[in-house]
Amino acid sequence: TLESLAEHVMHAPERLAYILHQVLQAAEDGHMTTPTMIAQRTYAVDLELLQDGLQRMMANSNPYRLKDVSFDYPGQSETKFERGLNFDDINESGIQGRDRVKKTFAESMSIWVVVDLVLQYRVLFSIKYGCFILAFYFYLGSSTGNDSTTRYNGSFFEPQYARLDLWFYGGLADAVIWSILELLIVTYWTWQRWPSWGTGSPGAPNLCWVLQHVAALLLSLLGCASLIFCCSNETYIVERKASCAEMSWGECIDPRVQHDDQYSFQMLLSVLAVPLAYWLHRFVTFSFLH
Repeated sequence: TLESLAEHVMHAPERLAYILHQVLQAAEDGHMTTPTMIAQRTYAVDLELLQDGLQRMMANSNPYRLKDVSFDYPGQSETKFERGLNFDDINESGIQGRDRVKKTFAESMSIWVVVDLVLQYRVLFSIKYGCFILAFYFYLGSSTGNDSTTRYNGSFFEPQYARLDLWFYGGLADAVIWSILELLIVTYWTWQRWPSWGTGSPGAPNLCWVLQHVAALLLSLLGCASLIFCCSNETYIVERKASCAEMSWGECIDPRVQHDDQYSFQMLLSVLAVPLAYWLHRFVTFSFLH
């Protein structure tokens, strides 16, 4: 008993806290308020409840294998299959306020371990991607070396050619990535955390959580479709003339933002309406969900 209790203290403190709360509540009983009555309180600890789950964990500790655990449910005649328990399940059962310990999470296996890793660090990857796009935007106007692709692409606030194209292609890549990520979150993560559905514990899915990510998925797909349309439309993506390879002024101003041989901010805003709307939506959605 002491050994199993020590294991609980190290690996399942939330479960012990839940059981302690139950013991204290039962002892108080809402009536014993005087010092004499308090001194006469009896604290009863049910060892079967305290060690709940350990017998099943010893019988099957493999989280990927289903096994009959009906032996740990007195009075149940039907077969009850459950994946192998671990102390994380025992601890989280305490967080969720469950009387009986149960499996709360489906562990990843095979390639899904990599998927889990990407989903867990999606916020960091997204920030790094944004920094990469911004750095590449600077690079396209840096005039580095003899590479013509880093010259004559306009200034930071007056983008032309490659810099203007980056608004579309960078947004499209981001939309595709987030559409895939949100699809995996809505499907894979919901399945993975289904045993904890609606319990209110950290990371447990509920209807509000699912609706938020479904909305994010639909917005990402809409952005993806809109940017694909733009990238395949000559109005938004133009090919640079060979005669303008080393010029970006006068007649060689990007035709998407050119008006009477002058740079037009009004045309720039018109051309960038879709990618601007997408990046604004991405910033708002990202901030709200994370």
